[in-house]
Amino acid sequence: AAYIPIAKARGITPLFDKGGDFMTATKARITANIRYRDKAYDQLSISIPKGKRGEYATAAKKRGMSLAGLIKTSVEEYIQNHSIESETIK
Repeated sequence: AAYIPIAKARGITPLFDKGGDFMTATKARITANIRYRDKAYDQLSISIPKGKRGEYATAAKKRGMSLAGLIKTSVEEYIQNHSIESETIK
């Protein structure tokens, strides 16, 4: 169970078997996951007022979404609904 905070700190979802027990990931697997994440995704960091994170997380949970999913969806909807005439979004 000591691996769970380390995996989460590195942005890796801890692995669990079908029974819900934590599975120890090898260093090679963790390294491969980090390489894939770095290759496939951009990282974005935002600052929000104290207390808003919990509010946003609650709103996301009520909608069956993760906080990241809510933020991504919100940004995409904002861009789509507030487009600038000269802007082309793909």
